[in-house]
Amino acid sequence: MKRILPLILMLSLGSLAKAQPYMGLHFIGASPLNELCDSTYRHGFGFAMEFMSNNLIRNVVRPNSLDFRIGGSMEFLAHGKETREITLNTPANDPGDYSVRNNHLGLLLVGRFTFLGESRVSPYLDGFVGPRFFNTTETIAPQREITGFEPSETNIFNTSTFHYGVSAGLLFNLNKTFAIDTRVSYSDGTEANWAVLNNVSLDGNYLKYPSTKTFTDLFIYRVGITIRFHKSERTSSTTTPSRNTTPRTNPSTIPVRPKGSTVTPKPAPAPRPSTPTPTPAPQPVEPKPSPKPLPPPTPQH
Repeated sequence: MKRILPLILMLSLGSLAKAQPYMGLHFIGASPLNELCDSTYRHGFGFAMEFMSNNLIRNVVRPNSLDFRIGGSMEFLAHGKETREITLNTPANDPGDYSVRNNHLGLLLVGRFTFLGESRVSPYLDGFVGPRFFNTTETIAPQREITGFEPSETNIFNTSTFHYGVSAGLLFNLNKTFAIDTRVSYSDGTEANWAVLNNVSLDGNYLKYPSTKTFTDLFIYRVGITIRFHKSERTSSTTTPSRNTTPRTNPSTIPVRPKGSTVTPKPAPAPRPSTPTPTPAPQPVEPKPSPKPLPPPTPQH
């Protein structure tokens, strides 16, 4: 069972990677069946939360008269509690409450076929598989806050069971986002240990109750709301023109030639003669005068 739970969680997370999933939040109730009912296991009440993928066959079946989704579901239900008043071991002998309770937690992989998905009312069928953990706990707590006294909780039974089953439900689609979900389920389960709450008694400062081990078949019913998540479409406010764009011509500016008329070509204008630019004549270069010779040095006497 410990190996199955990680596999279920991995498959559930894989289904959530699909686009446009939806989630559901439900109030849930459970009634024991068969051997579990005969052993006086109590009805349970709690909440459930589930996530479902997008329609996995949307590219195969069109229009959406049928869709198939996979997802994961978590369910928690409390199946009753019995409480007796005791005297706590405190200096003032304060009163306290000694309680025993049964509850269970389910972690399930779900496959769902929905019919008439785009209509106002959409029926669907589920198949599910996964573990349900049945617990029995004892709690001792003061009736009022006492400094230095901490409430205690002891886990008496914790049994992991394997469950599988089917569900039938109706989705009442309010709009594209919200729908009301109603469903009933049958869940077949293996054996679990639990406390028989109908036979709880107090012996001094201790609770006494019998325990038993039975199969854990359940009939589950729920009502809740489904919230669909849609893709957000991003639109660009500016557009970039293409590089190779041809400018448009206004048709009103194009001259229209009457039918049957001839077009005389206009003579090409004669080229203008080019006037040469005069080049200035070179100026004569005057020779520079040679320097005068220096006089001979005067002899000294």
